[in-house]
Amino acid sequence: MSDDALLSVEGLQMVFENKYRSFAAVDDLSFSVQRGQTLGIVGESGSGKTMALHSVMRLLPNQARISKGKVIYKGQDLLGLPEKICEKSVAVR
Repeated sequence: MSDDALLSVEGLQMVFENKYRSFAAVDDLSFSVQRGQTLGIVGESGSGKTMALHSVMRLLPNQARISKGKVIYKGQDLLGLPEKICEKSVAVR
């Protein structure tokens, strides 16, 4: 991934878990977006587009968790931040 990317997602995996099993809804997602660039995400219905972007924004249902990967916004890995700090870091300016 490019070091000067505004947003960089690297090897992101999101899993749903319950007491019986777990499964990956997003597996090994990687992309980067430069400032001023537009990214389109396309795929069949049910292919994981919404869950992928909810994972990037950390807007997951209770039974879901991000099991590996990085989401780097303006040079900072958002997955390592507490949720309250993360909300302030990505506020629209």
